Amino acid sequence: MWLFSFIWLGCQSTPLDTGSWQLELSNPTIIEMVVECESNQWLINVRTENWTGNGLLWLSDGERYERHSLYSISASPDGSSDRLRSQLTVIADWRDVQSSRTTGFDCSDMDDLGIFSIVRHPQSYAVSSCAEYIDNEQFYTTPTLSLWETVPLPVCPDVQ
Repeated sequence: MWLFSFIWLGCQSTPLDTGSWQLELSNPTIIEMVVECESNQWLINVRTENWTGNGLLWLSDGERYERHSLYSISASPDGSSDRLRSQLTVIADWRDVQSSRTTGFDCSDMDDLGIFSIVRHPQSYAVSSCAEYIDNEQFYTTPTLSLWETVPLPVCPDVQ
């Protein structure tokens, strides 16, 4: 009986006390976008100030486009930053693409591609920041390439 009581008391959970701390969720802002492609594997990393509600990524060559998810992989405990990633395996036939898993764009296409990402607010899921990839050192906060004219991108917020 004593053993049963000990096990039962050990399995009791204590409710989380949220009265002493409160996170204030601010609009996430993209501060870095790094794109790599090696061995038929795309790796797109996005860093933000503040937590996100994940994000989306578009790849386009002007003739066709793909949309993929960006998932949070490392958020700071205090809500001050987030890191998102999309990892895509290149497949031979673009008609077999699976969103957020595979892409029909080869690594050799990198210089001819437009790459665009957005992140969302963690509560409202409204688009809070956008980035058009230029290179690993810079990006634009609005779409600038003409190839985006036929792609249904969300409206980006005005940047202060």
